[in-house]
Amino acid sequence: MINYLETIKTILFLPNIVKQYPLHIQIDVTTMCNLSCKMCNSKKIISSSENNKHLTFEKFKIIVDKIRPRSINLAANGEPFLNPQIFDMLKYASEKKITTIISSNLILSEKIVRQIPYSGLNILKVSIDGARKETYEKIRGKNYEILTKNLSLITEINKNLQQNVLQIRFDFVIMKYNYKEILDYIEFAKKYNVNHIYFHPIDIRGYDEKKKNEIISDIEIEKLKRIIQEAEKVAQKYGIKTNLETLIKKYFVIENLYSTNKSLTIKRRVCLLPWLSMFISISGETSPCCAIYPRKDNTFGNVFDCEFKDIWNSKKIVDMRILCKSLDNYKRNSDCKNCLPMDFNTITNSVFTFPNYFKETLKFKK
Repeated sequence: MINYLETIKTILFLPNIVKQYPLHIQIDVTTMCNLSCKMCNSKKIISSSENNKHLTFEKFKIIVDKIRPRSINLAANGEPFLNPQIFDMLKYASEKKITTIISSNLILSEKIVRQIPYSGLNILKVSIDGARKETYEKIRGKNYEILTKNLSLITEINKNLQQNVLQIRFDFVIMKYNYKEILDYIEFAKKYNVNHIYFHPIDIRGYDEKKKNEIISDIEIEKLKRIIQEAEKVAQKYGIKTNLETLIKKYFVIENLYSTNKSLTIKRRVCLLPWLSMFISISGETSPCCAIYPRKDNTFGNVFDCEFKDIWNSKKIVDMRILCKSLDNYKRNSDCKNCLPMDFNTITNSVFTFPNYFKETLKFKK
């Protein structure tokens, strides 16, 4: 059972051996997707045996019952609502008072969209990478009218519920096609009364030079910084919570990722995920987060084949915790160098970009 005080001790002292199981887990419930977004590289990240598969409800229950987390993100390499058992999973988690999070493109049937606000889902992160129709469709395909129709539908249903349980957040991946309309995106969110936005540095795992040039070349680094600074002011004026302040403070991550200047110094970053979180692939392989995608040759252990306690404090994950605390961790772990680290300040700021998340997740449980 998750204990709030034990969680605080873990964050403060970062022990190599963690007594308490992860507060949060991310489960890949499907690798099927109905879009083919320009920046997505999932098919190169997952193994061929995992392609176009759904996690079963029975296996989902095995994971939940073994770990008993306080929150679950049911999304990674596909569109979660394509899994025909997704609503069973949400109901099961809700009955166990687990906070649930899903990232979705919302290119779904009206029937599915109407079910979402009543499903027990706590946080819906809608992936939209453009404020304008032409930008959105360049990145995600010709579905803009379906998107806006479904946004209007779900926000209207949610507004009329007596108890507004579902919190909606927009997610925006920064790339060369869209960075100049970040300010317009704030206006776009305001139009739908969405008060939370998260701006993601792009994930370039598996990119070759051609793909990098296609997605992130020609970005003017100083111009992007000015846009982010101005967008933060506009978001504050509208009362929209974002992670833009974090991006400004950690702009070295943006510079390292998007700049063509290879002489930039990569700064140390301390990530707390190996102490608080676990990612689980559709086949049950595990790692501290989705940035280190677990295949059979690099897994931290398979959740279906062994006891979770043997994974959670295995030599491999203890070595990862020690690495994350080291002064030169960014040099020794290439998987982490382009990531915005989940350090204490970032997690604290997540109170705003994950509405009600910490209120529900860090409840003291007797």
